[in-house]
Amino acid sequence: MNNIRQLRKAQGMTQAELARRLETSVATISRLESADIRLSADWLTRIAKALGARTGELIEERPRPAMKALGHIRADGWAVPGTLPDIAGLLGEVPLADPVQVLIGADQGGFKAGEVLIADRLPSFQTGQLHNRLCLAGLEDGRVRLARLVPMPESDAPYLLVPLGDGEASRAAALSWAARPVLAVRAL
Repeated sequence: MNNIRQLRKAQGMTQAELARRLETSVATISRLESADIRLSADWLTRIAKALGARTGELIEERPRPAMKALGHIRADGWAVPGTLPDIAGLLGEVPLADPVQVLIGADQGGFKAGEVLIADRLPSFQTGQLHNRLCLAGLEDGRVRLARLVPMPESDAPYLLVPLGDGEASRAAALSWAARPVLAVRAL
């Protein structure tokens, strides 16, 4: 795997723009980014120059962020402390910026007891991306709930957390973060 896509996007550059700079096609850029084409020394030099990067930056492996275990999810959607199986090695190349995991303690929604749910945590200013969607919601008091995040803009508590299973919906005045579920891992 290489870092061409990440470096290009970090500069706000499209594949088409990089293709123009390299005098090649968008299809070739796509294949280079996905490692469908082997990177020769010539390609590395040309791409690094076009991106204003060192050639080593294109192929250096970036450290994967540590996955934080948040506990077990009860039937009412609230997380409680508990140990989780170590599944970090199963993620492979899943591109998560701030991964978190919980163990589903009771069947709810489409999740079965015993599954490990992996989610990508977003900062509070990006929680709008998860309005009316399933998420792990981190409240400012430190509690975590698996629920549907419903905006209530006219309320003193602008978020309604609707659980997937048993339990009452709860209101939240503010969220520290919200995490988009990415993967559920089920033991065989």
